Amino acid sequence: MKRKRKEGSQGAGNSRSTAAMLLCVLLAVTAVAAGTLYAGEKSAKDDKAQAVSVQNEDVQTVNEGWQEAKDNPLREETDSGITKAVRKYYEERTAQSPFAEGYENLKTYTKRGKYKDTYLAFVRYDMKIKDIYTMAPGLEILYIEPDEETGELCVGEEMPDQETREAAQLLASQEDAGQLMTEVQAAYDGAVASDAILAEALSDLEEASEASAGQQ
Repeated sequence: MKRKRKEGSQGAGNSRSTAAMLLCVLLAVTAVAAGTLYAGEKSAKDDKAQAVSVQNEDVQTVNEGWQEAKDNPLREETDSGITKAVRKYYEERTAQSPFAEGYENLKTYTKRGKYKDTYLAFVRYDMKIKDIYTMAPGLEILYIEPDEETGELCVGEEMPDQETREAAQLLASQEDAGQLMTEVQAAYDGAVASDAILAEALSDLEEASEASAGQQ
């Protein structure tokens, strides 16, 4: 949901030089474990839609302290609106996936986004791949905002603009988020090491993802 944005008294802060690289690494791991192939099909259309100017947009207010880890720590989410949006997202992903039977053990951790009523969700899960016993641990970053028609929280298909992507990169580079990534990476590596069939399947998915990206 695009809106005109009003800067509050709290500044945006300086972005870290390693933030973009960190988020890219995380998303690369997520693509292997989660199979984000279907999202790429809409990226070109979304980019064009984002270029269209929107008039009479709502004003968004900056969340004070959003960029400071001490004021915006990673926390396990209990808000029913957020957890409902995340569950719906993974139900839809399962329905569209040719290989995933489901995403289990969902745990959602959030940081407040730059703007009011927006969140960056770090979702930890175990993915069940068809015909493979061992589940693949994964972590995915999702952008959550109110639906412009219903007002209910929902998962955005992509970060809506460069400003939001930069804010997400900053939050993902913070120590508490990095610790969660490390934990999930260790679980992922352990699962792959324990099951050669899972390792082969994930390698095939990675190759398919790279091939799909090359066709965009």
